[in-house]
Amino acid sequence: MFSLVDPNQNYLLRQSAVFAGDTFGTNFVGTLETITSSGYSLTTPFNRLSVYTFGLSNIFNYPLYMAQDLQNLRKYSEFRGANCPESGYCKITWDGIYFDEMVVTSYDGTETITTFAEVFDRDTCVNVYENRDSNSTWIAQLKSDNYLQQLPLKVNGNLKFYQYFGQRKMTMYVTRDSSN
Repeated sequence: MFSLVDPNQNYLLRQSAVFAGDTFGTNFVGTLETITSSGYSLTTPFNRLSVYTFGLSNIFNYPLYMAQDLQNLRKYSEFRGANCPESGYCKITWDGIYFDEMVVTSYDGTETITTFAEVFDRDTCVNVYENRDSNSTWIAQLKSDNYLQQLPLKVNGNLKFYQYFGQRKMTMYVTRDSSN
């Protein structure tokens, strides 16, 4: 699931229906709101998922959910999306409980990693990818001995993948505002 730019609008996600198949005639899973508030990734036994949003595209002009192949999802302990505001700063937080976490943002423009709230320890690493997470799209590896020299870091593409390896909470600040 992607976070909402304004978390106070989460209740609007009740206006949706998610089914574990290719039609509404399959097993009802819940709403986007129940899935978001559960804190878990949704998995289904099939390779199909139906999401009905009933006009939510008139309210939100950014992604609300993403589908991921289970084989790809198994590489990460946590895989989630984040929607950032057009101006100001976006706070991306990893809790460090899972060790290997991925956060994806969707934006057709440049995002800039500006700073981190915490100092990197020896075991902390953030890998940055443009458009997908593969060796060919990997643009940076931020570690304790190099992250300050690489900031600010511009990230392009429609999708930005931020992979975190660490065992403690870490917060990264990103902006889409070129004046920052």
